Amino acid sequence: MLVTVPLKSILAALVLLGGSAQALTYRVKPGDNLYRIALRAGVSERELQQANPALRGGHRLYAGQQLQMPDRVGARRAPAPLRPGEFRVRQGETLAKVTARLGISQRELRRANPQIDRRGSLYAGQALKLPTRAALGAQAAPVRRVQVKAAPRRAAPITTYRVRSGDSFYTIAQRHGLTTAQLQRFNPRYAQSTLMVGAVLQLRPVVPAMQAKASGPGAGRGSSTTAVRMARTSSAWAWPVPGYGRVTSGYGLREIDDVEEMHRGIDIAAPAGTPVLAARSGRVIEARADNERGWGLTVVVQHPGGWLTRYAHLSSVSVKAGQLVRQGERVGQVGSTGRVTGTHLHFGLYRSDWSATDPLLAYNGD
Repeated sequence: MLVTVPLKSILAALVLLGGSAQALTYRVKPGDNLYRIALRAGVSERELQQANPALRGGHRLYAGQQLQMPDRVGARRAPAPLRPGEFRVRQGETLAKVTARLGISQRELRRANPQIDRRGSLYAGQALKLPTRAALGAQAAPVRRVQVKAAPRRAAPITTYRVRSGDSFYTIAQRHGLTTAQLQRFNPRYAQSTLMVGAVLQLRPVVPAMQAKASGPGAGRGSSTTAVRMARTSSAWAWPVPGYGRVTSGYGLREIDDVEEMHRGIDIAAPAGTPVLAARSGRVIEARADNERGWGLTVVVQHPGGWLTRYAHLSSVSVKAGQLVRQGERVGQVGSTGRVTGTHLHFGLYRSDWSATDPLLAYNGD
């Protein structure tokens, strides 16, 4: 005996029927398609096609057509208990939202759950498998085996990791025995941004006692350089724009308007008005509009240990020359004043003699 009921009332009808073995059907309405029907019923398109052999050959739906609903639609009155390594999809979540919540890629989730169709259809309450640690580390396994064979018994601990295709904070943290929160805390410039292939992540807390290269007008072209060492302090350098880690122009030679010039700093992309924070405690020695050199609104802070930091192209300045600031205190807001091609923060790091250093060396430990 067939019972045709509205699609939204399928589960309610089952309760009224007391879980009987009667088959459920649905009559196609104008404007319906296979994807929408499957999504509303909480099943995949493949399951709907398997329950209706006439749909397997790519035949189109037509209004009034009667479809057989998969058996598990009638069986799903109470969600089955989750097995170890499973999680449940929340109301309104899409494939993109689920992977963002878990900190994994869509490819990894699909590999662990081959039942997800090409459209990525999910429904509230659906149980999915989490990618296992073994599966997530499969690509790195051969590399680790080589390292184990070649490394001495007391090899130095690995402190950095270079991002590869398909990596995420979640997979990298799991692979190295960390939590996602720890890995993001060790790498503040990448915490709220998309990981780029080739980026170097810290696997341990950053200690600001790293080798950096002092640069001059000829730096980057084989000219001689001298090594300088950042002073040891009880705290690391803070990222000047937390939550924004995309560097649009790095330190070194670059070409603007067909003219090659030395870029003594890095440009960090961030929306106009984003707070700019002091990378370390110190005294403000400059807070003004410097349009002669193209800095626009700029702030320079002098730090203990013979270091200077510059924050340029600001939309506003929050400090005055001579003022003492603490690490993490606001010195201005991101803008586009001076000689710029767009909204960003120019962040520069110098010695007391104004010899420039790549600021990323204070964070990456290169």
